Amino acid sequence: MPPDQVRPKGDFGLTTRKTDFEDDRGELGKALAELSALQEGQISRERHGAGELVRRNGIPVEATDCLQSDGTLTAARCLSQQDGLADEERVWSRPVAAGSSRRRRGRLRVEAGIALRFFDEPAADVPRTVQSRVDDLGLDMAASARFRTMVQESDVFAALLYAALCNTEWVHKRSGQRWHVSWRGAGRTVAHLRGRGDYMDWYLGGEECTMDENVLGEIQILEWALYEGG
Repeated sequence: MPPDQVRPKGDFGLTTRKTDFEDDRGELGKALAELSALQEGQISRERHGAGELVRRNGIPVEATDCLQSDGTLTAARCLSQQDGLADEERVWSRPVAAGSSRRRRGRLRVEAGIALRFFDEPAADVPRTVQSRVDDLGLDMAASARFRTMVQESDVFAALLYAALCNTEWVHKRSGQRWHVSWRGAGRTVAHLRGRGDYMDWYLGGEECTMDENVLGEIQILEWALYEGG
């Protein structure tokens, strides 16, 4: 450098502007969220008044800010997510009280663009004609009050159920219908039965594919067995 020139002060372009970094981080977060949605299945969200209905591959899975008959709002989860059901035939559940693990079944009515309305129906079930069209272990576990209670009241049973469901295949004893879920799907199933949390509460728990005899026995009561055929 000639002696009559002075090196300018500054970072010479080596310091990343904070705002640029934050913008990049935000874009990365959006990209990861979109990738996760693609991996988990196509997610869509519908706004109906204050309520929001979430669908995965067109099937409703959960809803927020559902209006009850007493004017209060509640969140709800769909218990019957199999194909072949009309939305009005699906069974939903809501927490009995804020923070409670106890849940009550009911129906969700969508008033397009106006509101989501939850109606209590403690013995709600899918129509028998629909039940006869498909056998689904996830649905059968959710429909059994005994099974739900064991999952909700015993962390050990819940963890061993997750382990048994991980990437294994099950067969219905009468119809021969097979059923399986991935490791994430197993965690999601257990969280769904407990009425709280998500698949990450169970994912990679360390006991995957463990077959506890008590868990197997309870699943067999529901007329399902571990598929061990070729």
